[in-house]
Amino acid sequence: VPVPQAAKVRRAYVQFRVDESTSEAASLQIRVQASDNAPQFKNAPFHISSREKTNPLIRWQPKPWNKTGAAGVDQRTPDLTPLLQGVFDRPGWKKGNAMALISTGSGRRVADAADSGLEASPRLFVELDDSPHQRQSANAGPTRSYSVRLHFIEPDADVQPGQRVFDVAIQGKTVLSRLDV
Repeated sequence: VPVPQAAKVRRAYVQFRVDESTSEAASLQIRVQASDNAPQFKNAPFHISSREKTNPLIRWQPKPWNKTGAAGVDQRTPDLTPLLQGVFDRPGWKKGNAMALISTGSGRRVADAADSGLEASPRLFVELDDSPHQRQSANAGPTRSYSVRLHFIEPDADVQPGQRVFDVAIQGKTVLSRLDV
């Protein structure tokens, strides 16, 4: 996770995409492993359940996932800030370390896995406090510039100007408004 030690989290959540529709009731508890750098998961008995977890937990009762491929607010965890903040505040946490979120409970929700490709895999979103002090600590490393090249194509020749207008955002900030492909 590319978040520096002691960074202040404003909001954090995991976004899932539905792999199989399920509508039975589900009641989940999400915890984070109490570790400065969580080890990789293994296919071994009790490998996940034996990991020490932090005390705070987040309860989630997700609504039914009725549509395969859906990835909206109903497939998004509640705010995980208390869990992540506890890890980022650990004295041994370093930017780039690994974190393990562990979910237990009852019911069934089937999401696409990491091997489903980048667009389909679960994603952790972390929004940091944007105060000047936080910007300074988060940018303590060398300043870098990046060039981003975006390619757009209109696959439907019958679309008229003004029918496909959208904003382009990078890391939550709008960098191009009202782009008309």
